Amino acid sequence: MVQVEPGSVATDFENRSFGEELLLCQRYYQKLSAAGRFGVGQCYSTTSGEVHLWLPTSMRSAANVTFSAASTFVVFSAAGSNITVTAISPVSSDLYHHGFSINTASGLAGGDGLVLYNSGSASIEFSSEL
Repeated sequence: MVQVEPGSVATDFENRSFGEELLLCQRYYQKLSAAGRFGVGQCYSTTSGEVHLWLPTSMRSAANVTFSAASTFVVFSAAGSNITVTAISPVSSDLYHHGFSINTASGLAGGDGLVLYNSGSASIEFSSEL
């Protein structure tokens, strides 16, 4: 491993675990894209709902959020499954948590639970780069 520091004085080498280094890196950038669930929430009507997700570590500052095409996401609710998302946008966030507004053409039921899934190529990126 290499440790680079500014200045003319060398300091002791820091030995950090892979897990600690990963968490430190994730404070700047995270990309969620694995198969499976992104977040859970609630349906507000037959075509809209809100989903929330929590990141494994806090971002260093407010993150810019980027989504793949809405059609790459699907939702499941008690009213139906594998419903294609037509629009997704951020509605709330802090350093650990993000909420997203979800729209579909139809198939949801107000008051039902909602789960946002990856249809195969979906991704959500969080960036707090310098």
